[in-house]
Amino acid sequence: TGLIALMLAQRQPLAKIDAVEIDANSYQQALENVAASLWSNAIQVHFSSVQKFLQKKATIYDLIISNPPFFNAGTAAPSANRHQARHTTGLSHEDLLLIAQQHLHPMGRFCLILPTLEGQEFIKSATKLDLHLTQLLEVRSKANKTVERLLIQLEKSKKVLEHTHLIIQAGDGRHDYTDDYKRLTKDFYLDR
Repeated sequence: TGLIALMLAQRQPLAKIDAVEIDANSYQQALENVAASLWSNAIQVHFSSVQKFLQKKATIYDLIISNPPFFNAGTAAPSANRHQARHTTGLSHEDLLLIAQQHLHPMGRFCLILPTLEGQEFIKSATKLDLHLTQLLEVRSKANKTVERLLIQLEKSKKVLEHTHLIIQAGDGRHDYTDDYKRLTKDFYLDR
């Protein structure tokens, strides 16, 4: 729906952003969201698979961000759109790594979010393509829960790993967020 592209444009107002969406409804929503934003001149929304988009455009990017399909296996989602968004049938993790390896500037960064097990496997696969883990943020919904998501940053050059942790909820209330989570997300809430 363009949310990640809009968040990036808000943080990097001089960036030129290609947002690629394969789902028709999400693409239409992204067009509307971008057009209604302050950053409409910075974002171009493309209706395509990322593979087809990059076949037509041999661009090298300083930053590639993906909210990729999470799961390689498992039960199919009830709707085709949800299955496409959550499972790697249309965009395998291997394809995504090859895209990053081929289209990332030598000093660029590739960032994505995955569930813990899938993220650990993704990191192992990345090293085979000389993409090195430079930042890892482990996310827990609550302090007493296990790590549920990994926010991963890969680069072509080796660097000292920056490894951090984030707990989202401080208590049992629906909007009882930790101070760290509030600090991280405060700039994205427009109704303060």
